[in-house]
Amino acid sequence: MPVIARPLLVIAILMTLAALFSPPYAYYEVLRFVLCGLFTYSVVSSWKRASYTLLFLMGAVAIIYNPLVPFHLDREIWVVVNLITAGLLGYLLAIKRT
Repeated sequence: MPVIARPLLVIAILMTLAALFSPPYAYYEVLRFVLCGLFTYSVVSSWKRASYTLLFLMGAVAIIYNPLVPFHLDREIWVVVNLITAGLLGYLLAIKRT
């Protein structure tokens, strides 16, 4: 399990869910940096703990939210991606409590 502080996970969940309400484009840019950084850190943490399933999952999400070479998807697809990401972050929060 990646070592991420609970408040960071909660903030990331709230930011991801807030993206569902059509904020300005600059918000999405900030969201990409925050989530890419968080998931990249999770990849490194998973690598150190030899948790390869989470490593590949977190790596895929980090690539999707990559701010340097962004994916340009339709709004409807981003809604689904954001919901899945919020669910993944919620799962990380849940397994952190146990």
